[in-house]
Amino acid sequence: MADPIIRLDAALTSVQPGGQARVQVTIANTGTVVEGYQVQVLGPSAAWSRVEPAEVSVYPHQEATVTVTFQPPAGTSVPGGRQGYGVLARSTLDPQFSAAAEAVVEVIAVLSVQATITPVTSSGNWQGRHQLSLTNAGNDAVSLRVDAVDPDETLGFRIQPASVTLPPGGRAEVEVRAIAKRPMQWRTPARRPFRVFGLRADGQPVATAEAAFTQTPSGWIPVTTAVVVLLAVLILFTPRILAMPGIVQVPQPLPPSLEPRGAPPKPTGLKVVGVDSTSARVSWVPLESAQNYKLQRTDRTGVQQAEEPRLLSGERNLEVVKDLPAGELVCFHLRVIRGGRESGWSDPVCAQLLKPSASPSPPTPPASLPPVTDKPLLHAVRVADGGLTLDGNTADWQWREEIRADLQIPETAPTSTRGSIYLMWDSQALYVMAMVSDTKRTSPDPANLNRLYEGDSVILELGPERPADKEAWARQADAYYMFGRATPALVGVMGRSSNAQSFEPPMWTTQVQAVFGNRPDGQPGYVLEARIPWADTRLNVFPQPGVKLAANLVICDRTTPDKTGMVTSNDQRTRQLRAHPAYWQVLDLVP
Repeated sequence: MADPIIRLDAALTSVQPGGQARVQVTIANTGTVVEGYQVQVLGPSAAWSRVEPAEVSVYPHQEATVTVTFQPPAGTSVPGGRQGYGVLARSTLDPQFSAAAEAVVEVIAVLSVQATITPVTSSGNWQGRHQLSLTNAGNDAVSLRVDAVDPDETLGFRIQPASVTLPPGGRAEVEVRAIAKRPMQWRTPARRPFRVFGLRADGQPVATAEAAFTQTPSGWIPVTTAVVVLLAVLILFTPRILAMPGIVQVPQPLPPSLEPRGAPPKPTGLKVVGVDSTSARVSWVPLESAQNYKLQRTDRTGVQQAEEPRLLSGERNLEVVKDLPAGELVCFHLRVIRGGRESGWSDPVCAQLLKPSASPSPPTPPASLPPVTDKPLLHAVRVADGGLTLDGNTADWQWREEIRADLQIPETAPTSTRGSIYLMWDSQALYVMAMVSDTKRTSPDPANLNRLYEGDSVILELGPERPADKEAWARQADAYYMFGRATPALVGVMGRSSNAQSFEPPMWTTQVQAVFGNRPDGQPGYVLEARIPWADTRLNVFPQPGVKLAANLVICDRTTPDKTGMVTSNDQRTRQLRAHPAYWQVLDLVP
């Protein structure tokens, strides 16, 4: 008898609370007799996993496969994050013969904060008191800043505590005082609605509660003749009394100003990305009800200002700044205007502009190029901000505008791999969703991110609108976004080469994300979900319906140790034409 050999098909597995994820376990019998093995999961995840079948018989020098299914319950009982686990196979004939394999399961962090406020309506001459209850119904700790706004800007707010940290299942109580900025004397009571927000560090609200303060008139006291006489006497003699020796005037403290309470918070999520040697793309997290933004170039400290602020519309959250000093480090900070009040300046954020080429070598004149043919338009469908999650689950996809990648690229190895690709977009990012048929898994080399196409991968070639000149070479903003099938996913981004005839590192962004999962129909292959933030591209566009870009979509399949097959949606995507964006397809952002 001998110890078995046990293998897992994934080093990292992700699973949503309330969902399922499966890992295939292969057990090899290295002995000379038929063996039975009992299989079990070790570690904390054993409480919410199962093995099917839990016991197998394996002939000598043969293998058997079992499936481990992870199914963490929804709610707060299983914390989000990664945790190790083991799978143990133990002989039923002699328990001393066993083997184990280890891997990692990641429970997706779920953010769910519930907010309730009591009373819903308060009343008073000057202020109303409310109690805000925040409950973390998710499986990960969350830190929140509490803020309140009223649409009419007639209230100030005192919030205690102003920030809270909630563990999974935790609860916090926050006192909210709504304070009128002006008194009411003779009018009827006025209802003043407001909202209270729980905000993440990036400024995004995750919990909202609505309430109102009903301000009542202060009233008036009937004035009698005696009171008038008394007031006259006090007005006449008070200055003389205070001037007498021994009388000390005690200054009365002024009531606290409510103006700071009405000022908006500082903008968050400021990002600066160098577009070329003299331009930078600046983006930020939009603030609700913003009227305007002020964007200003500054230094690293935010003290020395390089120019006057530029005034931007409150509907914007992106600006491309041009005519900057070539190749230098540039820094910006931002403030928001809401209700006529300005926030403080955000912390400055900097980016290094691309170095201008001292003596660029002219591209080699292209060989004779074929005419550009008409191609089907690629459409990216608008989705709600934050409506897509990268979790390997296709339930939140928009199943519109399917793009079939089934055209073999000449000079690549024959392959049966095919795929359907769906492009989506919101104000923050472009999304690539792919469902690929592939009978054999060959992951790319994780140490060589600029050659992910040498394994199972999906590539998006993306750039500005197609040029009219078919002989034009790759432009500064053209890029390759490569997603290699692995756990976790491999991401490689390349820009155009120095001679513009190809693409190469360096990769200027690290904010592109991707996740691979199994096909929901159980067929061999995989699902890709990828997110490319607009702010981390070099595209000089403001995302909105009607914007046109240039793009190619490619699916790669490693067919032999030294050959790769590639399929695409573009019948003119060849090696000769890959660096000529006039031959790319038109990508149209649609509602």
